[in-house]
Amino acid sequence: MNYETARLLGMELRMESSGRWGGVYFHGDTMRPFLRDGDELVIEPVSWQDVRIGQIVTYRHVDLFPTRRITEHHRLQGRFILKGDGMPLRRFFRAQEEDIVGRVVARKRGSKVLTNRDFSWHVAAWRALFWARTDRLYRKLRRALGKSVPASNRQR
Repeated sequence: MNYETARLLGMELRMESSGRWGGVYFHGDTMRPFLRDGDELVIEPVSWQDVRIGQIVTYRHVDLFPTRRITEHHRLQGRFILKGDGMPLRRFFRAQEEDIVGRVVARKRGSKVLTNRDFSWHVAAWRALFWARTDRLYRKLRRALGKSVPASNRQR
């Protein structure tokens, strides 16, 4: 096993056991306002069958472990469509079943802890899914009218 493989394996193990050994830190602005740069996350391993639309997951993408919200779930094709709450018009990587490391079940910001059992957690999910579905309807309408989707809204 080479160094890079060992490093990625170590990162993945750290995330999967984040509840026991302390959380992992979120970096970036893609999930604002729900997740901010420096938030500490607890990630629990999850099976493919237990992942649901609206949940936040961490997945493998090359040598990174991004965290995004699931907005579409294609079980037959074995993939998810992921979006960041702070970028509702942008689609991210289509994560495959084997790419999912785990789902986020808690967020710590300063001394405040928010878990996936709290009401405000679910409100954030509903809000994010509303914008994701609005974007999907917008795309369908543009295609039906024979108009191209503006470059800022295209899948990247």
